[in-house]
Amino acid sequence: MLIIFGALKVEISGLIKIMSARCVDKKGSITVYKGSINGKDVLLVETGMGKKNVQKAAKLIVENYLDDSSTVRRILVIGFCGATSRDLQIGDVVLYKSIKDLKPIDFSRTFTEAGINFYDFYDSVDIDYNECIKDNYKLLKVNGGTVSKVIVDSELKKAIGVKFDVQAIDTETYWIGKVIIENNLPFCCIRSVSDCVDENIPDFFVNLFEKSILHNIFKLLSLVIKSPKKIFQITKTIRNVKKAKDNLTATIRKII
Repeated sequence: MLIIFGALKVEISGLIKIMSARCVDKKGSITVYKGSINGKDVLLVETGMGKKNVQKAAKLIVENYLDDSSTVRRILVIGFCGATSRDLQIGDVVLYKSIKDLKPIDFSRTFTEAGINFYDFYDSVDIDYNECIKDNYKLLKVNGGTVSKVIVDSELKKAIGVKFDVQAIDTETYWIGKVIIENNLPFCCIRSVSDCVDENIPDFFVNLFEKSILHNIFKLLSLVIKSPKKIFQITKTIRNVKKAKDNLTATIRKII
């Protein structure tokens, strides 16, 4: 069995579609789906954003869906990430080599350990890097960092990348990985870039996808009515998110 964790519905919506997923459990922000991809059984978990939600979701799965008879072939943490390096562009897909806990962001801090390492996991995965380039995005192995909130300022993203030697950041991977590794389960992380290092994230983007699709539509319409000049910014953001989601879904489908 393959278990996939994703924080937001928009990040996993492509997988829900291709695996013909059915909802089998719902507790607060956590929704559990079952289905299959390429003939393999998949448990897909929508966790909600942030440390508390992802750790609660990971513990729920470990305690209620895994037993001695369960054969977990792989656990994937997936979703979007912000670039902290100019080597990454919108829609590029990254495989985390390691993940560091950057909470709080302390620029006086020196790491004595690399956080969580993924060792040689990706060497055993059949990935055609050239095919991804042909599909107009890069697939790269990078160091990741988990932060306590979405970093909207481009200068701060650059500073984080340089100081901590991470090329991508998110708000969940380290914390969900900690629970998984404590339970001696195989774990890796695949994410796609939804915002570049040289661009500030629009203020409306930060919490946009935490609610239902209908809620988001009303929120965007309200923004346009209040500030018509934001139409271009909103359109660009939606386009970037779609590209990130599509490339992430395509990559996961290729390696499963």
